[in-house]
Amino acid sequence: MKDNHNLTAHPPRGKRQLPRQTEVKRGLPPERNPDDAPIGFAAHPKLPDTASKLLRIQYDDYLDAGDSEKASKLARLSASDAAAGIAAELNKGERNPENNKDNRHRKNKRKYLRQTVSAELWRDPDRQRELRRMLRDHPQRDLVLASFRMAADDEPFTRAHQLAKLLIEQMELAARPIRSAEVDRLIEDQLERAEHLRRAGVGGLAILTEERAAHLAQEHQRDFRTEDDRADAMVRAAAGRLVWHFAMRGDRLVAGLVTAALGREIDPRRARYVAIGR
Repeated sequence: MKDNHNLTAHPPRGKRQLPRQTEVKRGLPPERNPDDAPIGFAAHPKLPDTASKLLRIQYDDYLDAGDSEKASKLARLSASDAAAGIAAELNKGERNPENNKDNRHRKNKRKYLRQTVSAELWRDPDRQRELRRMLRDHPQRDLVLASFRMAADDEPFTRAHQLAKLLIEQMELAARPIRSAEVDRLIEDQLERAEHLRRAGVGGLAILTEERAAHLAQEHQRDFRTEDDRADAMVRAAAGRLVWHFAMRGDRLVAGLVTAALGREIDPRRARYVAIGR
């Protein structure tokens, strides 16, 4: 008589059994590599409080989206001396602290060495009248005029908001990928194949192949070709924002900011050449 106590029953067919030491956790996110953990956010003390709060909100949004790389880049840029240098330059000439609520109701607003362009346009009666005339048929006229009015009523917030947007824009450009040569090769192959199909009399397939190539090109349209293209785009973006919003030219400050965001040295003379050529 056989002893069946030591026999192990086979699992039913069609069903897989996990090893007993394997624990299946459902509904839990995958474990994060400690090396990929984002660095903590601590803005430079010279940044305005409003700008620091806006940057912290963006930092938290990146973390909520699971993009720890962008969060870390923004944290480093917000704590850099380059960001503090631009903030100090924008705050020159300020006589009252930013959080002074009585300042919002003063007739004579405090003067900055680097004026806020939108606020100055709204405060001048002739320029405000010309601005209203130019925006007469604009589809978002009320929204645009409200932005000018807010800039004049709460100038410190407007300046801090533009400073935060400057840093976020630099970080976004620094994180944008480089377009690889493989993408260009695939697009060329698809276009060449479409031409062969058209010559063979298969016009329908040729159109589909061209659409596939166009879709691939559109996906990588915003990618940079080289690192130099990225650096030039960052210089143009920073210089353009400072000129349009603060009537300010600061080649050394722009070069320092791009250097901090990109992680490689940018010559101020190169920044000046690129900014003038924009």
